[in-house]
Amino acid sequence: MISFIVPIHGWNAITEKCVQQIHKQLGKNELLLVADQCELPPLDKVRVVQTKKRSYAAGSRNLGANMAKHDIFVFIDSDVLVPNNFVA
Repeated sequence: MISFIVPIHGWNAITEKCVQQIHKQLGKNELLLVADQCELPPLDKVRVVQTKKRSYAAGSRNLGANMAKHDIFVFIDSDVLVPNNFVA
């Protein structure tokens, strides 16, 4: 199974759409959002990890990889909209 890791530095309309696109394709995979010193709205079936200090994209990805439940990681930036058949 796959852990999708998305570092987030601020919640906006594009970030919300990114998360929605991944979420609707999850199946048994995991969606892990790494909130880098920002607040996120409540989300169903999504793991949220909060950084303890500002870690930027690389540090957030590393934290997500360390916290992930599965062995395969897919890192997606929060401004990327994945296609509908991304998880096949």
